[in-house]
Amino acid sequence: MIIDHITHAHLYFCLHPHFAEAFRFLQQVSPGDFLHKRIDIDGDNLFALFQEGVATENNRMEVHRQYIDIQYVFSGYDKIGWKNLQSCLYPIKQFNESLDYQLYNDQPSDFFILSEGKFAVFFPNDAHAPLAGTESYYKVVMKVLVNHKTYGQTE
Repeated sequence: MIIDHITHAHLYFCLHPHFAEAFRFLQQVSPGDFLHKRIDIDGDNLFALFQEGVATENNRMEVHRQYIDIQYVFSGYDKIGWKNLQSCLYPIKQFNESLDYQLYNDQPSDFFILSEGKFAVFFPNDAHAPLAGTESYYKVVMKVLVNHKTYGQTE
């Protein structure tokens, strides 16, 4: 997991072939973009999901295998729980391949506040519980297809 301010995004371009494009997109987000639910940047390899609302004190941990999440708070803030996937013991259901997620009833080991202008990167080993607070937010979730060669995994 990585937590940082969008002005430091360039430090992470080297971590994945799509990170530079993803962070450049986030640096240009405007309020009008929130009229969309999804904007494709490179088809299913890289796309943005736009979210707005009031958090609901979510404590369910979620994980993804096919995508890395870059969660960016455009305005407001998001309280997020985190736990290493290897420590999660209580899956709610089997992994859903088509939707690329699995939920766990485990409690987060850590919480942090993602305030306006900050982002968090969640890799497949990062179980996370976004929207764990009760504040309003405008947030963009970049979905970056995992490049197995980058992480030394086989397909």
